[in-house]
Amino acid sequence: MKKILAFSLLIVLIVSLCACGKVEITMQDIYDANLTEALLKNHQSVYIQDAMDGEVWGETYLTKDYIYDYIPDEEYEWVEFITDDAGYYYFDGDSLRYVAITPDGVSDFVSYRAERSELLLVSEDSLTDIIESVSKKDGRITVTSVMSQEGSEDMAEYGITSAKFEYVLDAKTYEIISLVTDYAYEDGSAYHSDIKVTYDAEAPEMVNTMLGYDSQTENLRNITIVTNPGTEKEVSQSIQAPKGLVLGLHYEEDEYVFEVYSDAACTEAYDPYADTDSDLTVYVKWTE
Repeated sequence: MKKILAFSLLIVLIVSLCACGKVEITMQDIYDANLTEALLKNHQSVYIQDAMDGEVWGETYLTKDYIYDYIPDEEYEWVEFITDDAGYYYFDGDSLRYVAITPDGVSDFVSYRAERSELLLVSEDSLTDIIESVSKKDGRITVTSVMSQEGSEDMAEYGITSAKFEYVLDAKTYEIISLVTDYAYEDGSAYHSDIKVTYDAEAPEMVNTMLGYDSQTENLRNITIVTNPGTEKEVSQSIQAPKGLVLGLHYEEDEYVFEVYSDAACTEAYDPYADTDSDLTVYVKWTE
């Protein structure tokens, strides 16, 4: 009887230990924990490094105040840096200050930056992925998942037939430490991505350069942007920008196109490289 009782207690203990080690996690949990807004509540910065087949092809560094994207290439380097009210490009050795404009005039970058930084690590598409395994070790949780049938149908237009994901998460916060993705394509090719995430990391050197542009208070020039010149919708707004930087205009809505001129009559096309040191007035003509 004692042997039976001891054996029963051993079974209960084993079951209890197994239950304690079991991890319950859903794709919704991972999604919620890794929204950019959620990450920046807990950290001063998020640094994301993306490698393809072992070679780094992109970096993103963001705080609540700005987002920095860097794409290295054999032929050129491309950087975009966005604050709430300013945007900068660095391309092939040249820096450019660009302005967000709409048919109603100069806009800020708040919504644009928020849109760019949202869902950097996970997307809503991941919510339909199917979790295959979950394990926990040394304060980390490893989750493997595959793309669902619904996801496969959505990705068919890109030629993707299947996808497998491996998340390594902080066991307490579910924040992503690394994410490995393998896509298979209908033509037999494959794509392997390896993302590593560092929280509260020091800013890359180029970030400090871009912040220097944005905080500069001397050596500035005044730039006036007139939209819809000579019409009832004419709007004139002014900004300041560091001398020496080319001025570019940025807009992404497909339903409108614009042309930029250096005269109010809109007869002389604007040449952004003609003079980067003097005060400037440009005229933006919009058409649907």
